[in-house]
Amino acid sequence: MPVKIRSARYGRKIRKRYEKIKRMQKSTYVCPKCGVKAVKNVKLGIWRCRKCGVIFTGAAWRP
Repeated sequence: MPVKIRSARYGRKIRKRYEKIKRMQKSTYVCPKCGVKAVKNVKLGIWRCRKCGVIFTGAAWRP
């Protein structure tokens, strides 16, 4: 049975790229509806504003 890897392994370049993607995914972004920097990632490609509650789809790591 395959095991899901939670972090990058085997090489500094891959680990740096993985860290950059995770940083982008965990940061907050500006909401397209209310204009407040409160958009967080819910799931891969699904984004939600914590202020106005709007849910929308976007890119995998950035809305």
